[in-house]
Amino acid sequence: MNTKTILTVGQKKTLSRLREVISLAKPTKGFEISLKATGDPALKHLQVVTESWKSKPRWDRIGKVTDALVKHMPIGEREHIVSVSVFTKEEFADRTAFAKKMARISRGAIARPTVKAPTKNAARVPGRKKMVLA
Repeated sequence: MNTKTILTVGQKKTLSRLREVISLAKPTKGFEISLKATGDPALKHLQVVTESWKSKPRWDRIGKVTDALVKHMPIGEREHIVSVSVFTKEEFADRTAFAKKMARISRGAIARPTVKAPTKNAARVPGRKKMVLA
């Protein structure tokens, strides 16, 4: 996972602190983190991608990370994190592929399916029966 935003010194310290705190939640197979922007520039969404706890439901994985944040991170550093997501690599890949597809559709790179309206002469086409409304 690659963050494409330029981080300030304070944000770099926050990311390193987050790495320390999340490692206390004991993910056994490593993890990657990123802070995503929200509508408010001061608030961030924390995304964690790890293969640890793969068999656990998503709410349990989020709970482990959230508990570690609450126990080991001061409220001053924690107040800028609005929400937490924890994904496996497969879930994250599916999510990003879907988001890219939706972005291409919204830009018009992928044509939306169109449905043609019936024409006035539809009944005159050979082989097509005329529809009679009662």
